[in-house]
Amino acid sequence: MCAALWQTLGERTEIKELLVERVLHRQRWWVKSLVWDDDARDVFVRDHYLGDLRGSGDSYGNPSFLDPYFTELEAPRVRQLNARLASVCQDWDRFRGNIEGSWLCAPKAFRFLERTLWAIGRERQPRDGDAPVPGFLQCDDTYPDHGRAERWWRDFLSALRCYWQGQVAPGEVGDEVNQRLGSPSPEKRWLVRLLVRKLELYEQHAGIRRLVGPRPNADQTIG
Repeated sequence: MCAALWQTLGERTEIKELLVERVLHRQRWWVKSLVWDDDARDVFVRDHYLGDLRGSGDSYGNPSFLDPYFTELEAPRVRQLNARLASVCQDWDRFRGNIEGSWLCAPKAFRFLERTLWAIGRERQPRDGDAPVPGFLQCDDTYPDHGRAERWWRDFLSALRCYWQGQVAPGEVGDEVNQRLGSPSPEKRWLVRLLVRKLELYEQHAGIRRLVGPRPNADQTIG
């Protein structure tokens, strides 16, 4: 992975070194601004930007170390990096948005980080028509397989419908559903029918269609 990353970043330049440092600073801040039980911040306070990333006090974070979102942006080194990048990097506005919004909270988050590093190696953000970003960080499994999710979802709903209608669902998903639900009864069939309706509503109104619904460019690799 390290060799692939170095190959992707390519020959050292001032712009690349500045962008990599900015990415590292931001990622360290994201990680160190989180809180958890027994994090011992009163012992291991190593950087001035530790604390509550939302600045919301008792309702979030560690009230003893208030440090809202904008604090990292005001750190002297960050201000210096941003100023220099603004003067030497033609694509800095797009890089800045991606780096500062790089909170790793979604299944595909590491693919977005991978995309940013790939762009740093070219000193510009991707354009339409560029080749797909390669999986050089080996984090492809963190990105949902939409085709597989869509196929499973259809088979799953079909198996549930078959169950409450008194039919036998075919296929692996159908076999698993039938095994888990066991012999039908009026109560089970009634509850499964309610579940099917609930899942249909989720697909229509709760955004789950973005994962399990048809995708116009399903054959394209994320890049």
